[in-house]
Order: sequence, then structure tokens, then C-alpha cells
Amino acid sequence: MSLVAALLLTLGVLDLVRWSPDATAPRRTALALAAGAVAAVTLGLLAAPGAGAIALAAVGVLAALVWVAADSPRLRASGRTPLAAITVLLLAVLALVPAAPPVTGPLARWYAGLDLPGLSGVGVQGALTAVAGTLFLLASANRVVRLVLSAAGTPPVTGEASLRGGRLLGPLERTFILGLALAGDLTAAAVVIAAKGVLRLPEIRSAKQEQRGAADVVTEYFLVGTFTSWLLAVGVAALVRLAG
Repeated sequence: MSLVAALLLTLGVLDLVRWSPDATAPRRTALALAAGAVAAVTLGLLAAPGAGAIALAAVGVLAALVWVAADSPRLRASGRTPLAAITVLLLAVLALVPAAPPVTGPLARWYAGLDLPGLSGVGVQGALTAVAGTLFLLASANRVVRLVLSAAGTPPVTGEASLRGGRLLGPLERTFILGLALAGDLTAAAVVIAAKGVLRLPEIRSAKQEQRGAADVVTEYFLVGTFTSWLLAVGVAALVRLAG
């Protein structure tokens, strides 16, 4: 699962640097690519010696290049091309999991020396995937949610105008659900899900009062975006569980 961690870490760092899911300046995009590449190379050097380091760095850098190229303003309008690109990237990396290099470098030795009771049953690959997945959920997941909305024919801008704060609440919600899922407390996660619907209901009703038909668009934006966000959090939790 080290290759999966390299993919999630690189994209997470890249999108944290460019942050906004809207179009970014070429200079900032280049800086984000450089940050992602540095993260991939650093992970390779710390997690796996020799050929393993090259494999991790190569996967991360290639994923960053493909993601930025597919998520360009011209291809982002329909959302389908970037979604297809990230899906293919993930499936390809998952197919290579049996050949992935184990985490045996300085990172593994440092992790073994932590001696924290709460991590006694968590392997280094599971911890690494959890950290990388959290970074992915902070910013990259926002971009994925907006792409799904565009592909579903629900303009993200329309929904954002009525339901504000999604760009900040989304990452917090996904991170919280990830933590609860990894802790095995699915009941608390269900409470969070229910609470969000109750809190957003007045805003949806307000949109209906202000503009006829707007409630339908906002409701679709809320449902599609929320379920996509939850699925991403659960998907990352499944990857962490798979990594051990």
C-alpha cells in the first residue's frame, strides 16, 4: 500500500498548495507541482531504500502531472475527464499493490521507536496511508466533489452561493468521519451525517423563498456533494484498513 500512500500524499500536498478548486495562476500551479514532487521524492527516500524509493517517487510525480493536466480549466467544465483520470490512477496503483515496496526505511525505524500505546496495533503502512489520506481529504477531495457535481449537471457555483462554507466544512467533516470510521464508531458518524442535514435545511428553505426553482438546484447540490464527500471519507478509511 506504499504506492497508494504516495499517490494520496502527492495529490494532497499539490492541492493544498493551490487550494482553491477554481482556476489558479500558472505560477501557483507550477509551485504546487513542485511541492507535490518534493513530497513524493521525500516519501521515497524515507520509506523505501533503493529501487523502492524510485518507484514511490515515480508514482507520485506521474500522478501529479496527470492530475494537473486532466484538471485544467478546459477539461474541468464537464468533470468527466478529470474524474476518469483520477479513477484510472487509483485503479492502476491498486493493481500494483502486490509489487509495492514495503516501508522499511528511516520512516519505519522512526515509527517503531514511537512506542505509543494507541498505535500498538497499527502498522507503519496503515499509519502512513492514514496521514496521506487525510491530506487528500483536505483539498483534493474538494476538487473531486466539484467535478462530480459538474458531471451530474449541478453547477457548483450555484449551490455555493446558497450554502456557504462548504469548502471549509467539507474537509472538517471528511476528516471527522475518517477518524470515527477508523475508530470503529459508526454510530457517531451517523449522528454527524444527520446533524448536517438538519443544520442545512433552513438554508435550503431560504433559497426556495428567494427564488422559485432554486431550492431544487440547491437540494441536488447538497445531496450529490454530501454523499460524494462521505464516500470519499469512507473510501480512504477502507484503504487505511486494507493497509493495516
